[in-house]
This record gives sequence, structure tokens and C-alpha cells, in this order.
Amino acid sequence: MDDKHLIAKRKEFNESETLELKTSTSELKEAVIPIVAMLNKHQSRTLYFGIKDNGVVIGQDVGVKTLRDVSKTIADHVKPTIFHEITHEIVDNKDCIKVGVNGTNIPYYAYGRAYCA
Repeated sequence: MDDKHLIAKRKEFNESETLELKTSTSELKEAVIPIVAMLNKHQSRTLYFGIKDNGVVIGQDVGVKTLRDVSKTIADHVKPTIFHEITHEIVDNKDCIKVGVNGTNIPYYAYGRAYCA
């Protein structure tokens, strides 16, 4: 199965309690906290890297190492373990990373601390 997905038509992105937008994986550490907060409230969360918080798609360098780093950061710093799916997607002809997480074993902790939205 190919790990690159194409979003054919323009998709509107608005941050919400279940959707988080980050400009790049340079914000990866900071992204873990809202993931945990939303899991504790909604048991699911979607996050995109490569999209500004105002919904403008700017793109993100995506390689196997980048995808692996995102997965490892979530696995290492979110407890208990959650199911997460990380995919390389093309949005508005730009590379982005989509992270989908879900879990029902609340409370979840990021960096040893519980967070709630």
C-alpha cells in the first residue's frame, strides 16, 4: 500500500477541538500536548503538519525519516500507548503529514502530565 494519498479537491481546514494544524514538524514536541488533551476529551484527534493555524496550506518536507520521527515521538511521549496512523498526503499540490490518533484508555499523559481540553 502506498503511504502517499492525494486529496483531490480543495479541503477547508479550520482548527477545532478535534483538528490541530501545525506549520511543520519543528512543532512536533508542542503538538503532543493537544493530542493528549483531545484524546482525554474526545478519544480521537487529527493533526496536520504543513498547514498554518489559519488553514493556509504551506507544505512540509516529508520523508521516511520524518514519518518515523513523528511516530516515535508520539509512541515515546504519550502514555498509555495509543493507536496512531501517520500518512503523507498531498493537499493543494503540497506535501503534508496527517496524524490520526484514537484511544479510549483515558486518562492519557504527555511528558508525564495529564492534559484536558
